[in-house]
Amino acid sequence: MIPVYVINSLPRQPAIFLQGLCIGPVILAAGNAVTSNTPVADVNDISTTYFFVRQLGNTFGVTAATVLFNRRMTLHSSRLLDVSNRLDATTRSTLAQYADLIHRNGGGASNPALGALQLFQNNVLTQSRLFSYIDIYFGLAALGVVALISIAVTQIRSKTGPRHFLPW
Repeated sequence: MIPVYVINSLPRQPAIFLQGLCIGPVILAAGNAVTSNTPVADVNDISTTYFFVRQLGNTFGVTAATVLFNRRMTLHSSRLLDVSNRLDATTRSTLAQYADLIHRNGGGASNPALGALQLFQNNVLTQSRLFSYIDIYFGLAALGVVALISIAVTQIRSKTGPRHFLPW
């Protein structure tokens, strides 16, 4: 018998593999782009600086995304609970349907009211996680667009003058 956690993680494994497969060439290409115009004597310094800044950005980016995810999840769960309080009749109807389902299928030792509340809380958590991920990915997409625009603007300016790379 296969454990439940193995079954739940199966759909994510191909996506993580494809993500790693795509990120590998991008990291190599970025490293080559950074060191392509440097003199041979400065390649070690430039590549060390590049990998240090990349690792620093990775550390701060993961931390910032985690904090942002936590704050957005708190915001969305409070807003979802606020909406459910305003729609009190719909919330009570949903809790009654959950309780009826648990009463029919839960057995004699089950507590339908508590189980209904736990199912409702699980739905609120799932929705708030989904909204938080959507917020973070929209923010990262906007940051990517800003980065692409800034790269395009600097490329236009750099074609008019000499190209020098100064890491400081």
